Amino acid sequence: MLKHAATGAVVGGIIGLMLNGVIVGTLVGAMVSFSIYYWSRRRAGALVALLSFVYAGGAFAQTGVDSGQDLPVFFESRGEGPPVLLVHGGMMDRRMWQPQWEDLGEGLRLIRFDVRGAGESPASEPFFAADDMLAILDALGVEQVTVVGLSNGGAFAVDFALAYPERVRKLVLAEPGLTGFAFDSSVMRQQQVMVAAFRARDMAAATEAALASPAFEYTRTNPAAWAAVESLVRRNVGSFAMFPRYRYHEPRAVDELSRLSMPTVLIVSEFAGASALAIAELIERDVPDLVSFTIPNAGHMMNLENPKAFNKVIMEVVGK
Repeated sequence: MLKHAATGAVVGGIIGLMLNGVIVGTLVGAMVSFSIYYWSRRRAGALVALLSFVYAGGAFAQTGVDSGQDLPVFFESRGEGPPVLLVHGGMMDRRMWQPQWEDLGEGLRLIRFDVRGAGESPASEPFFAADDMLAILDALGVEQVTVVGLSNGGAFAVDFALAYPERVRKLVLAEPGLTGFAFDSSVMRQQQVMVAAFRARDMAAATEAALASPAFEYTRTNPAAWAAVESLVRRNVGSFAMFPRYRYHEPRAVDELSRLSMPTVLIVSEFAGASALAIAELIERDVPDLVSFTIPNAGHMMNLENPKAFNKVIMEVVGK
């Protein structure tokens, strides 16, 4: 019986590690171990004992990964070292950061979460994402953190830094959005198409409009990155309905950049779009303590399109 239980525990551990779920690991491992034992001995009386072994396998797979479900948002934390909070973009979720989650786990304490209405975080009434970010840090006992935000996640990162500057060790902005910035006409046209699709309750049209975003122009040339982005958008396109419920920093962040007193890092891609370059110009003009990097062979979704170069910048920035 022990060898069958051990087999189930290993399988449960592997599945739990892959899916970040003790329960999933437990159930899969239980079925495996029980099936092996049953078909080899035709006995079912040891199921309880087998479950205990399998649960241990699933739980072991989760060592070092904390997840939070008592807050309004779902979050995860793993690793030891300087803490880094990863803030995902619009119509994405925390899994956008998978290349960083997998490759930066040694030497850093990584924290990622799903913005309300995305991933595993439920929708809500109007909310201030900076307050959710603060609640995550408080729940984990993290006093200061390096905040990394990409796209709309960059807008949330800037708002957090303006609202709670004492909690930010460093601010890393990867082609960020910015409250109060007037985006170019191509972006606004795409947003209007999505609004019309949502009003018509045509989720298929909304999804196709989202995937046609100019922000993904370079991504579509990178099969691996495009597969990840397409999957994320199809899973989270409904979170677009939350956009009107986002509360941003007041006064507008675009007018408050000079107040970002912490060390700030700006990351742009080689194939950055017009809006990304215009925002970068404002940041370079107004933020007092700034260092800039360019990620080659990448567009707006640079962390997925060239994760090796992106991760190298993060390690260099956080390690200083």
